[in-house]
Amino acid sequence: MIFGSSRDFDLLVNINRELLKDIVEQEILIYKLNIADTSTNLYGEALQKTYLEPVKFNCLITRGDQVYDVDEFGIDLNDIKKTSTKMVFF
Repeated sequence: MIFGSSRDFDLLVNINRELLKDIVEQEILIYKLNIADTSTNLYGEALQKTYLEPVKFNCLITRGDQVYDVDEFGIDLNDIKKTSTKMVFF
């Protein structure tokens, strides 16, 4: 590394993990689809899906503002733009 050793980097990574785990406390669960136990139809679609056990991650979630257009009749519900969401996993 240019400006420090790998021990310095590991120290910062561990501090960030402790901050996210103990102070921020934002957790998400990710469910993976169980393909072996999910039966599909002719088109590869499944009405009843089965999932594996969820995996819990500590993360930092930053959500942007919702963007929408307002005209003389109010908010155009057909033209609501999506919000931007950024997730950082540790």
